[in-house]
Amino acid sequence: AGKHIYAPGAPEAFTPASLEFHGKGLRFGEPEWPQPQRLNMTDLNIQVPVYDREVTVSVPVTATSALVRLGHGLEQTSVKITIACAYQSCDEVSCGLPETIEATISVPLEELVEPEGVKTYAKRVEQEQSAKRPDGPLDDEP
Repeated sequence: AGKHIYAPGAPEAFTPASLEFHGKGLRFGEPEWPQPQRLNMTDLNIQVPVYDREVTVSVPVTATSALVRLGHGLEQTSVKITIACAYQSCDEVSCGLPETIEATISVPLEELVEPEGVKTYAKRVEQEQSAKRPDGPLDDEP
């Protein structure tokens, strides 16, 4: 039988996998873990969520105003993200000690998504500016 790690939601005694993220000018949302497998521990009369193969975890990331200012060009083309993964690797007979591994990756900033609400705000500003013009809206404005 192969190795497994305990998935989030496993009892604390089993050291479930967890992720921490750090990056200057970034805000990280909650990791979205895939559906785990269920390991039947007959001796303890419980089923425990585990991963026994490679998993992909999605994490929402938002650039803050410390990194990106609206209306200004990017001052940097990439950002460093440090990821720490805590886990405990086990097989059907024994478990290793809990470990934490850390990696730092460089992520390009060229594909920025427009922040939520920016279009709505921009449209409102345009309408307010248009209403203030003495000659009314321009030809292409409603």
